[in-house]
Amino acid sequence: MTNSPWIARPLPVPMGTKSRAWFSHDQRHRFLLIRELEQPSAAERKSWRAVLFVLLNPSAATEQADDRTIAKCWRLTRRWGGTEMRICNVYGLRASSPKDLWTCVDPVGTRRDTWLRRAVEGFGDYDRAELIVLGWGNHPREEDLVGVHNILRCAAGRVFALATTLKQRPQ
Repeated sequence: MTNSPWIARPLPVPMGTKSRAWFSHDQRHRFLLIRELEQPSAAERKSWRAVLFVLLNPSAATEQADDRTIAKCWRLTRRWGGTEMRICNVYGLRASSPKDLWTCVDPVGTRRDTWLRRAVEGFGDYDRAELIVLGWGNHPREEDLVGVHNILRCAAGRVFALATTLKQRPQ
């Protein structure tokens, strides 16, 4: 991860939450982060819902620690009745500032599309995401969004943004 004095101290993962994360071999890129309830109630098991957030880039969150963005996404997931949260990003590079993305040769990461497709469609014990929330702002280059748009095309009707920028990008 980029060395920056602005990286906040990690936050604890909420009690009663299972966590998984998939990183590049050198840990510089994070491709998928999952938080899910350890012991959902009977009603929650019946109405299970996975919420996928597709954001700009990962910062400090890992399997063992949250950052403020991940904590907020988990609160939204729970408020919407979700029992599982998935986080993917346009850029896999772990950086605390968007400007740090442009100092890296490959800020996207070689496995981004593979993990994004799995997060959208489901894999292993994980079913497809029922709700997909976009929030990457104005920073991504158009050429870096092509793969993301192609993957999300199959999820029509499940993709939303909480707000948009003046350039009509999801934020």
